[in-house]
Amino acid sequence: MAKAAKSKDVEISERVVNRIIRDILEKYSELETARGSFMNRARRIREGIQGVIDEAAARGIPPKLTKLTIKIEQAQAQLQAMMAELDAEERKLLRKIVVAHGDKAQLQLFNDLPPAVAAPEEVVIPDEKAEKKPKAAKKAKGVTGEELAQADKAAAKAADMDLPEVATLQ
Repeated sequence: MAKAAKSKDVEISERVVNRIIRDILEKYSELETARGSFMNRARRIREGIQGVIDEAAARGIPPKLTKLTIKIEQAQAQLQAMMAELDAEERKLLRKIVVAHGDKAQLQLFNDLPPAVAAPEEVVIPDEKAEKKPKAAKKAKGVTGEELAQADKAAAKAADMDLPEVATLQ
C-alpha cells in the first residue's frame, strides 16, 4: 500500500498533478502493449503445440492421450525437482515412508535422481587412531545420485518389490 501523505502543507499545482497523471497513464499504456505482445506470442506457441498434437493425431495417436502423456511428463518432472531439493537424510526418511505405503509408482521416483543436497548436519567418520589420541573427525564424502539409485534398486529387490520399467514415447 502507498504511504499516507504527511500532514504538513503540500503544494499541489496543476502542472505537477497533470505530469504525474500523464506519466502514470503512459506506464499503463506500456503495460497493455507488453501484455498484448506476450499474449500474441503465447498464442503462437499454443498454436505450434496444437500443430504437433494434430500431427500425432494424423499418425494415429489420439489427441486426448497425447495431452495426458504431456501432463504426466510435466508432473513427473515437477516431482523429480522437488525430490532433488531434499538432502540425503530427508530422502532416506521419505523412502521409508513410501516403502511403508507400498506404492510402486512412488518408488520409481527414487531412480535416476540427481545427487542429494548436503545434509545440514555433518556426517563424522571417527579416526582409526581415536583410541590413542583424540583428533578432529573427518567429513564423509557425499553419495552420488547414481550410487543412491543403485542402492535404491538393490533395496527394492531385497524387499521383493521389482519395479516395472516405464516406457517413454519416442
